[in-house]
Amino acid sequence: MLHAYGVRSKQIRTLKLTDIDWRRNEIRFVHRKGGKTVVMPITREVGESVLDYLQCQLSAISRFNLVSAIPPVVPSFYA
Repeated sequence: MLHAYGVRSKQIRTLKLTDIDWRRNEIRFVHRKGGKTVVMPITREVGESVLDYLQCQLSAISRFNLVSAIPPVVPSFYA
């Protein structure tokens, strides 16, 4: 994600599952300093990486933290 979106590591660490809109294939990054939200398309590579990561984290499910949540739907680029 760092490379694909040019965001800071803290922005990735603070991502929540609600920041990812699987139906629209969009991901939201909030710039903490200015509070601006940037919405970007989920690339296939990033989508696959996030899904792989989430599947490995099934033992610690939380609807709030991306690092331990299950995506609500399969992204449409898999359809």
